[in-house]
Amino acid sequence: MSKPNILSQVGIVSAGFALRQVIRLGTNVILATIISPAVFGIMLILNTLRTGAEQITDVGLGQNIIYDRLGARKLFYNTAWTIQIVRGFLLFGIFLLLSPLFTDTFGEGQLEDLLPIFATIFVITGFVPPARFLLQKQQRLVVLTVIELIVAVLGAVAIIGFALYSPTPEAIVWALLLGNLFAVFGYLFGMNWRDLRIQLSRRTAVRILSFGKWVFVATLLYFAANSFDRLYLGAEIPLTLLGIYSIARSLSEAGYTLALRISQFIVFPKVAEAHNRGESLHSIVGPRGRGLLLTALFLGVGIAISDEVIYLLYDERYEAAAFMLPFLLVGVWYSILSIVFESIVYGTGRPALNAWGNAAKLLWLVVALPLALAQEGFLWALVVIAAADVPRYLILSAAHMKERLGFFRQDLLATAALLGCAVLVRWALVGIGIADSFWPKMQSGLM
Repeated sequence: MSKPNILSQVGIVSAGFALRQVIRLGTNVILATIISPAVFGIMLILNTLRTGAEQITDVGLGQNIIYDRLGARKLFYNTAWTIQIVRGFLLFGIFLLLSPLFTDTFGEGQLEDLLPIFATIFVITGFVPPARFLLQKQQRLVVLTVIELIVAVLGAVAIIGFALYSPTPEAIVWALLLGNLFAVFGYLFGMNWRDLRIQLSRRTAVRILSFGKWVFVATLLYFAANSFDRLYLGAEIPLTLLGIYSIARSLSEAGYTLALRISQFIVFPKVAEAHNRGESLHSIVGPRGRGLLLTALFLGVGIAISDEVIYLLYDERYEAAAFMLPFLLVGVWYSILSIVFESIVYGTGRPALNAWGNAAKLLWLVVALPLALAQEGFLWALVVIAAADVPRYLILSAAHMKERLGFFRQDLLATAALLGCAVLVRWALVGIGIADSFWPKMQSGLM
């Protein structure tokens, strides 16, 4: 775990993430000129239903391959792949059974013909080879990044081409199915596909599900905790304010998504490898501290300039997002600290801790968010949302204190660096006249 190796791997993951974000943004901008907002709305509903179905049935197949010392053996990953295929067919059937309920609840009756076609996506993704997780386990990040970029480009070309031919929801659904077929064939190049076969070992399946049951609980609670604010606010605040909040929420999550990928691609595999060798966690203390400090400085700058970014990218209708975004970015810092801990917890074979952490976050939101919104208004609801990952972080942090690794001291130092950087940069922006005030102005509708 030498420093140059860690830095180069972080650079690979970050570069791949940045390029994929550019592809995603470019695709959305082009699609916005071709299809109507209503089509975007329908696809948002379909993708949300898909994400929910996949996350609430996640039994940690990928985490098992990366964590388990037997994960790279044919019998192990073929058993995991077979379970994934079975899960895909089960989701396909369940989705079809629930289609009438989805049609009556969402999309103003426009989903009826789309759902049977869209449900096929679960069957297709069930056949995606386990190469991604094997590449993560083996730390072959260049190969993994190249495959992901090629699949992303082909998917973008497909969806734009289908939209040009027919700017309808049906065409976009067929393009998404094709894009997932690209993933199935693309990941075959990340492994020896001749070793891949339908194979089910009862002993291996029990081993996978024994670890995976806590991944299932943790992922289910994670989905509930991360979706609660959107669902609750969607029922309680005006749609205009909700739309502005979604802009701020989306921008705030970019840094967290990058940290999530770095943790999944680098921290988790390395910790799992060290744990399976019987090594201590002391070897990751230094790289962790340096990585968090660098992240804190970047995020501090982001907090300081966040309102100016809103003013630059959006018109006056979205000015309220300039006030929301700094709050959410401060909250993202504790999300980043938590996700780093989660990767360490998975790597040491203790997924139950992540379930408890996500449960604490969900409990905080379920109790505090309705109270804050009802009694104090949207401003305090925003504070509650920003602080949602603090209970999660405290549980995960406390679990490592007894090991005396210095993680808590690192986090205090990085947090101080983040706040100090944000204050200094903001003070400089006010001093040279770029920013009008130390904190963005609050609109009356947020009270």
